Amino acid sequence: MKILAISDLHTVGLRGLDRYVRDCALVLVAGDFTEHGRTRGVEQSVRWVQDVFRPWCASFPDVRFCVVPGDHDLFAERRAEEIRWPDNVVYLDPLASDPVARTCEVAGLKIYGVARTPYQKGGMFESSSEVLARAFAEIPEGLDILISHAPPLIDGYNLDADGRRRRHRGSPELTETIRRAHPRLVVCGHVHGGDHRRAVLENGTVVVNVSRVLDDRGMVTTRPRVIDVEVVDGKNVFRMEEDEGTVPTYAPTAPTAAAKQIERAEKILFKAARSINKHVEKGDYAPNLHYIDQLDDVRATLAPFAADYPLVGIYLARLDEVAASRAQGWRLRVGDVPRFGEKT
Repeated sequence: MKILAISDLHTVGLRGLDRYVRDCALVLVAGDFTEHGRTRGVEQSVRWVQDVFRPWCASFPDVRFCVVPGDHDLFAERRAEEIRWPDNVVYLDPLASDPVARTCEVAGLKIYGVARTPYQKGGMFESSSEVLARAFAEIPEGLDILISHAPPLIDGYNLDADGRRRRHRGSPELTETIRRAHPRLVVCGHVHGGDHRRAVLENGTVVVNVSRVLDDRGMVTTRPRVIDVEVVDGKNVFRMEEDEGTVPTYAPTAPTAAAKQIERAEKILFKAARSINKHVEKGDYAPNLHYIDQLDDVRATLAPFAADYPLVGIYLARLDEVAASRAQGWRLRVGDVPRFGEKT
């Protein structure tokens, strides 16, 4: 049996998948299949799932799908009950109080799904170590496959490493859970730039980052990961194409308090600029205000660091361009926002 494992489609990653799906009996979707995760985008998220993703899954009636939401799939928290999944889709609900609702069995494979972080009813994600540990404690032993939107942090591997900032983003709590529960296969995503070669824990668990979309515009995608399942001595064994070459590693960095503040501010500015430019290109001149409304705080955060961090000067210039675009009814583009830590 063949399995297709994918994550982080962000609405554009469906392109080119059909030929892979047709050859597989099971498709694992590890979250972020929508791109409209913020408050003002829930309606678009629901509509995309209803009008595009759900019919796409239904167009392969002989293929089973196991779907876990990610942090961009906020419909899962707000309006999941509106989605009527086709018969060939198993939606593993992270809001379900009973862990059984996050478990399914397909073709003899026991599968469990966990979101990037546990959801909390009432509109907010919880993400503290205590909350994560509590949620991960519910993951049962004896699994064949664990679908997790978040990657684990595994020493010696970069599957969780953000290639643009060269910093590890994985969860050590999830790693300890994997060691305890010992699933045979873990598929994850969330970190688009993470190394897509498989990692192998000391207990033999294979972990692979299957994020599909690599860049912020969805123009660069990875080759989907197809996994063969064989029964050997009564146990399911997962085989995939051999990963060639030495996996480059680098030590996790510990950013300073100033760097953390600048990085958070840069992230908001980056997303605000992306929204403005996208809507300039579309010609509707109506960017999402979620991040734009935070830019006064961004300027106040960045200003004290302008003398010591050259990139901050660029960020302040981009904030001026945002103000100019606002004055022109959002008809002006904003220049590129370099990621903090990149050379300019």
